[in-house]
Amino acid sequence: MVFNNITLNDSRLTIHMIMKKFIFVTLLLLLQNFVFAAFEEKPISARITGMGEVFSAIEGGIDGIFYNPAVFEIKEEKNAVYSSYSELFGLAELKYSIFAYSRRFFSVNKISFGIQRFGSDIYNEEERLLNLSGRFAGKLDLGINIKTMVLKIESLDKYSAFGMDAGMQYAFYKNYRFGCSVKNLNKPKIVDNLPVIYRA
Repeated sequence: MVFNNITLNDSRLTIHMIMKKFIFVTLLLLLQNFVFAAFEEKPISARITGMGEVFSAIEGGIDGIFYNPAVFEIKEEKNAVYSSYSELFGLAELKYSIFAYSRRFFSVNKISFGIQRFGSDIYNEEERLLNLSGRFAGKLDLGINIKTMVLKIESLDKYSAFGMDAGMQYAFYKNYRFGCSVKNLNKPKIVDNLPVIYRA
């Protein structure tokens, strides 16, 4: 009698373990498209990070072009410059630098150039982008990033790809805005395709 009870419990335990493994493998297969290492999201600025990276609808600084290409700010100055340098987690091997320059034309159009670098001699990512954005009808901001991405890994090959980002912002009432952006719109291929990232 005890022998049968142990066998029954053992078979339930075995089925339970098989189900756990099945669920784990299924989740792993479903989530594999969202796991990527090259050109992953990094903290662009303290302002954006401090806002929980909810920056798609904020009107403001040039650092936003890396987050939403439609970020547009009307100011009296025609030129804007942004630069940042950090060592992520305090490690010299994880150097992260950003530089961006913006020039406003006709008070409603903007062209910007930006560059992001991450890594050291062993592993290095570089992204250069050209941003075109404009304000239409006083309320709608549209923008696009055209970018080149280069990945260099010591003792391996050098990989490069062309990418595009797009974004929009709409001011529907005074300080209330809606914004959304799509990063890697064309799924650039660096070893594997980089994922499309949607933000709103």
